[in-house]
Amino acid sequence: MNNEIIFPVDAWYPIEISLRIRAGVITQAFLHGQELAVWRDSAGQVMVWENRCPHRSVRLTLGRIVDDQLACGYHGWRYGNDGACRYIPAHPCAQPPKNACVKTYPVVEAYGVIWASVGTPSGEVAPAGGTFCRSYVRSCDMADIVSRATKAGFQSRPAGVLRANGTDDVPGCTLLAAPMQGDQCVFHLWVDGTPSVADLRTLNHRVKALLDVARPVADAAPAAVLSGAYPMSTRENHEIR
Repeated sequence: MNNEIIFPVDAWYPIEISLRIRAGVITQAFLHGQELAVWRDSAGQVMVWENRCPHRSVRLTLGRIVDDQLACGYHGWRYGNDGACRYIPAHPCAQPPKNACVKTYPVVEAYGVIWASVGTPSGEVAPAGGTFCRSYVRSCDMADIVSRATKAGFQSRPAGVLRANGTDDVPGCTLLAAPMQGDQCVFHLWVDGTPSVADLRTLNHRVKALLDVARPVADAAPAAVLSGAYPMSTRENHEIR
Protein backbone atom coordinates (compact mmCIF):
# COMPACT_ATOMS: atom_id res chain seq x y z
CA MET A 1 0.00 0.00 0.00
CA ASN A 2 1.37 3.46 -0.88
CA ASN A 3 0.27 7.09 -0.75
CA GLU A 4 -1.33 6.91 -4.21
CA ILE A 5 -3.58 4.04 -3.10
CA ILE A 6 -4.51 5.64 0.21
CA PHE A 7 -5.17 8.98 -1.49
CA PRO A 8 -7.12 8.32 -4.72
CA VAL A 9 -7.32 11.37 -6.99
CA ASP A 10 -11.11 11.32 -7.32
CA ALA A 11 -11.85 12.18 -3.69
CA TRP A 12 -12.30 15.20 -1.42
CA TYR A 13 -9.31 16.33 0.67
CA PRO A 14 -8.96 18.90 3.48
CA ILE A 15 -6.50 21.39 2.02
CA GLU A 16 -7.04 24.13 4.61
CA ILE A 17 -8.97 25.22 7.68
CA SER A 18 -11.78 27.71 6.98
CA LEU A 19 -10.67 30.28 9.55
CA ARG A 20 -7.33 30.65 7.76
CA ILE A 21 -8.90 31.67 4.44
CA ARG A 22 -9.86 35.31 4.88
CA ALA A 23 -11.63 37.45 2.29
CA GLY A 24 -9.22 39.42 0.15
CA VAL A 25 -6.20 37.18 0.84
CA ILE A 26 -4.73 34.64 -1.61
CA THR A 27 -3.26 31.54 0.04
CA GLN A 28 -0.95 28.94 -1.46
CA ALA A 29 -1.74 25.25 -0.97
CA PHE A 30 -0.79 21.91 -2.51
CA LEU A 31 -2.81 18.82 -3.38
CA HIS A 32 -1.57 15.73 -5.24
CA GLY A 33 1.47 17.69 -6.41
CA GLN A 34 -0.64 20.52 -7.84
CA GLU A 35 0.17 24.01 -6.59
CA LEU A 36 -3.04 25.87 -5.76
CA ALA A 37 -4.24 29.41 -5.14
CA VAL A 38 -7.05 29.55 -2.57
CA TRP A 39 -9.08 32.70 -1.97
CA ARG A 40 -12.42 33.91 -0.66
CA ASP A 41 -14.60 36.71 -2.06
CA SER A 42 -16.57 39.24 -0.01
CA ALA A 43 -19.68 37.03 -0.15
CA GLY A 44 -17.77 34.19 1.52
CA GLN A 45 -17.40 31.93 -1.51
CA VAL A 46 -14.10 30.03 -1.67
CA MET A 47 -12.21 29.40 -4.91
CA VAL A 48 -9.47 26.82 -5.49
CA TRP A 49 -7.47 27.43 -8.65
CA GLU A 50 -4.28 26.32 -10.31
CA ASN A 51 -1.65 28.76 -9.04
CA ARG A 52 -0.76 30.01 -12.50
CA CYS A 53 -1.93 32.97 -14.56
CA PRO A 54 -2.82 31.73 -18.09
CA HIS A 55 -1.23 34.86 -19.57
CA ARG A 56 2.44 34.51 -18.52
CA SER A 57 2.29 31.63 -16.01
CA VAL A 58 3.07 33.85 -13.00
CA ARG A 59 1.87 32.55 -9.62
CA LEU A 60 -1.54 34.00 -8.80
CA THR A 61 -0.61 34.06 -5.11
CA LEU A 62 1.66 37.00 -6.02
CA GLY A 63 -1.43 38.98 -7.02
CA ARG A 64 -4.21 40.66 -5.07
CA ILE A 65 -8.00 40.79 -4.84
CA VAL A 66 -9.66 43.80 -6.51
CA ASP A 67 -13.45 44.17 -6.45
CA ASP A 68 -13.90 40.43 -5.84
CA GLN A 69 -11.65 39.58 -8.76
CA LEU A 70 -8.18 38.07 -8.55
CA ALA A 71 -5.67 40.39 -10.24
CA CYS A 72 -2.39 38.86 -11.41
CA GLY A 73 0.64 40.61 -9.93
CA TYR A 74 2.45 40.79 -13.30
CA HIS A 75 0.22 42.46 -15.90
CA GLY A 76 -2.87 42.90 -13.74
CA TRP A 77 -5.22 40.62 -15.65
CA ARG A 78 -8.31 40.11 -13.49
CA TYR A 79 -10.27 36.89 -13.14
CA GLY A 80 -13.81 36.43 -11.79
CA ASN A 81 -14.76 33.68 -9.35
CA ASP A 82 -15.50 31.35 -12.29
CA GLY A 83 -11.87 31.65 -13.45
CA ALA A 84 -12.67 33.66 -16.60
CA CYS A 85 -10.69 36.81 -17.40
CA ARG A 86 -12.84 39.90 -16.90
CA TYR A 87 -10.43 42.79 -17.41
CA ILE A 88 -7.05 43.50 -19.06
CA PRO A 89 -5.53 46.82 -17.90
CA ALA A 90 -3.49 47.29 -21.10
CA HIS A 91 -6.71 47.00 -23.15
CA PRO A 92 -9.46 48.32 -20.86
CA CYS A 93 -12.07 48.61 -23.62
CA ALA A 94 -11.41 45.22 -25.21
CA GLN A 95 -13.27 42.01 -24.46
CA PRO A 96 -10.84 39.49 -22.90
CA PRO A 97 -10.19 36.35 -24.99
CA LYS A 98 -12.60 33.52 -24.18
CA ASN A 99 -9.71 31.12 -23.66
CA ALA A 100 -8.14 33.36 -21.00
CA CYS A 101 -9.33 31.23 -18.09
CA VAL A 102 -7.66 29.96 -14.95
CA LYS A 103 -7.97 26.23 -14.31
CA THR A 104 -10.40 25.75 -11.43
CA TYR A 105 -10.93 22.78 -9.11
CA PRO A 106 -13.98 21.45 -7.23
CA VAL A 107 -14.26 22.92 -3.74
CA VAL A 108 -16.64 22.49 -0.80
CA GLU A 109 -16.58 24.26 2.55
CA ALA A 110 -18.00 22.14 5.36
CA TYR A 111 -17.30 21.41 9.04
CA GLY A 112 -14.90 24.34 9.23
CA VAL A 113 -12.69 22.84 6.51
CA ILE A 114 -11.91 23.74 2.87
CA TRP A 115 -12.21 20.52 0.85
CA ALA A 116 -10.90 20.27 -2.71
CA SER A 117 -10.07 17.72 -5.37
CA VAL A 118 -7.86 17.70 -8.46
CA GLY A 119 -9.97 14.87 -9.89
CA THR A 120 -13.70 14.20 -10.14
CA PRO A 121 -14.85 13.66 -6.56
CA SER A 122 -18.02 11.80 -5.68
CA GLY A 123 -19.93 11.43 -2.45
CA GLU A 124 -19.87 13.59 0.65
CA VAL A 125 -16.88 15.00 2.47
CA ALA A 126 -15.77 13.27 5.67
CA PRO A 127 -17.66 14.51 8.76
CA ALA A 128 -15.48 16.46 11.16
CA GLY A 129 -16.74 19.21 13.42
CA GLY A 130 -16.12 19.83 17.08
CA THR A 131 -13.05 21.86 17.99
CA PHE A 132 -10.04 22.36 15.76
CA CYS A 133 -6.80 21.65 17.63
CA ARG A 134 -3.91 22.07 15.18
CA SER A 135 -2.34 21.05 11.87
CA TYR A 136 0.82 19.05 11.23
CA VAL A 137 2.83 18.83 7.99
CA ARG A 138 5.02 15.75 7.58
CA SER A 139 7.08 13.92 4.98
CA CYS A 140 5.86 10.39 5.50
CA ASP A 141 4.79 6.99 4.25
CA MET A 142 1.05 7.22 4.83
CA ALA A 143 0.74 3.43 4.92
CA ASP A 144 3.04 3.39 7.94
CA ILE A 145 1.02 6.16 9.62
CA VAL A 146 -2.21 4.20 9.05
CA SER A 147 -0.64 1.05 10.48
CA ARG A 148 0.60 2.88 13.58
CA ALA A 149 -2.73 4.67 14.00
CA THR A 150 -4.68 1.40 13.82
CA LYS A 151 -2.50 -0.10 16.55
CA ALA A 152 -3.11 3.05 18.62
CA GLY A 153 -6.89 2.60 18.42
CA PHE A 154 -7.76 4.69 15.37
CA GLN A 155 -10.12 3.44 12.69
CA SER A 156 -8.88 3.91 9.13
CA ARG A 157 -11.48 5.33 6.75
CA PRO A 158 -11.32 6.14 3.02
CA ALA A 159 -9.18 8.97 1.63
CA GLY A 160 -6.83 9.35 4.59
CA VAL A 161 -9.35 9.86 7.40
CA LEU A 162 -8.42 8.44 10.83
CA ARG A 163 -11.02 8.30 13.60
CA ALA A 164 -10.62 7.54 17.32
CA ASN A 165 -13.66 7.21 19.57
CA GLY A 166 -13.66 8.84 22.97
CA THR A 167 -12.86 7.14 26.27
CA ASP A 168 -13.47 8.00 29.91
CA ASP A 169 -10.18 9.92 29.85
CA VAL A 170 -10.36 11.94 26.61
CA PRO A 171 -12.96 12.82 23.95
CA GLY A 172 -12.94 11.31 20.48
CA CYS A 173 -11.03 12.90 17.64
CA THR A 174 -10.72 12.87 13.86
CA LEU A 175 -7.44 13.23 11.99
CA LEU A 176 -7.98 14.47 8.44
CA ALA A 177 -5.09 13.96 6.01
CA ALA A 178 -4.33 15.28 2.53
CA PRO A 179 -1.42 14.59 0.13
CA MET A 180 0.51 17.74 -0.71
CA GLN A 181 3.50 17.07 -2.96
CA GLY A 182 5.91 14.15 -3.11
CA ASP A 183 5.67 12.34 0.21
CA GLN A 184 4.46 15.42 2.10
CA CYS A 185 1.08 15.26 3.81
CA VAL A 186 -0.89 17.67 5.97
CA PHE A 187 -2.91 16.42 8.95
CA HIS A 188 -5.68 18.41 10.68
CA LEU A 189 -6.74 17.33 14.18
CA TRP A 190 -10.36 17.88 15.22
CA VAL A 191 -11.64 17.00 18.70
CA ASP A 192 -15.26 16.11 19.48
CA GLY A 193 -17.43 18.64 21.30
CA THR A 194 -15.92 21.43 23.36
CA PRO A 195 -12.91 19.84 25.04
CA SER A 196 -10.90 21.29 27.89
CA VAL A 197 -7.42 22.66 27.33
CA ALA A 198 -6.08 19.58 29.14
CA ASP A 199 -7.93 17.29 26.69
CA LEU A 200 -6.58 19.23 23.71
CA ARG A 201 -3.06 19.03 25.09
CA THR A 202 -3.36 15.28 25.70
CA LEU A 203 -4.67 14.52 22.22
CA ASN A 204 -2.11 16.81 20.61
CA HIS A 205 0.69 14.90 22.35
CA ARG A 206 -0.80 11.55 21.31
CA VAL A 207 -1.05 12.57 17.67
CA LYS A 208 2.47 14.02 17.70
CA ALA A 209 3.70 10.67 19.06
CA LEU A 210 1.83 8.92 16.25
CA LEU A 211 3.48 11.15 13.65
CA ASP A 212 6.94 11.32 15.23
CA VAL A 213 8.30 8.69 12.81
CA ALA A 214 7.67 11.18 10.01
CA ARG A 215 9.80 14.24 9.40
CA PRO A 216 8.30 17.71 9.87
CA VAL A 217 8.38 19.60 6.59
CA ALA A 218 10.39 22.36 8.28
CA ASP A 219 13.20 19.80 8.62
CA ALA A 220 12.61 17.86 5.41
CA ALA A 221 12.01 20.67 2.92
CA PRO A 222 12.40 24.23 4.25
CA ALA A 223 11.51 25.72 0.86
CA ALA A 224 7.97 24.36 1.12
CA VAL A 225 7.43 26.33 4.31
CA LEU A 226 9.24 29.47 3.21
CA SER A 227 7.20 29.61 0.00
CA GLY A 228 4.06 30.21 2.03
CA ALA A 229 2.47 26.76 2.07
CA TYR A 230 0.61 26.16 5.33
CA PRO A 231 2.19 29.10 7.17
CA MET A 232 0.35 28.12 10.36
CA SER A 233 1.26 24.44 10.23
CA THR A 234 3.64 24.68 13.18
CA ARG A 235 1.41 26.95 15.23
CA GLU A 236 -1.12 25.53 17.62
CA ASN A 237 -4.62 26.72 18.29
CA HIS A 238 -5.63 27.28 21.93
CA GLU A 239 -1.94 27.63 22.87
CA ILE A 240 -1.58 23.85 23.08
CA ARG A 241 1.94 22.65 23.92
